[in-house]
Amino acid sequence: MKLKNGYNEENYNECIDAIEDLLLACNIYDVKIFIDKDGEIIAQDNDYVWRGSDVFYLLFGDIIELDNNDQIVDGYGVDQILVDNVLKYKKLFF
Repeated sequence: MKLKNGYNEENYNECIDAIEDLLLACNIYDVKIFIDKDGEIIAQDNDYVWRGSDVFYLLFGDIIELDNNDQIVDGYGVDQILVDNVLKYKKLFF
């Protein structure tokens, strides 16, 4: 697998774990997260495949809405720490 500069395989695994934790907190059980051989983050369910930045927009556009300060907009029953755990790997998406 190709790794982006400054990241190692453990970072990728931590990112996947953080995304999976966030999806579970949102009661989304059918999306699988993995890294392809080129180091790109992939999300896949029965109907769609999201790659790279599209995974980011799936999480923080379709599933959860964030304000301009990357804080969860009111009305979502998800802990901010779960969002923050994914956002610290934001550079892996782009």
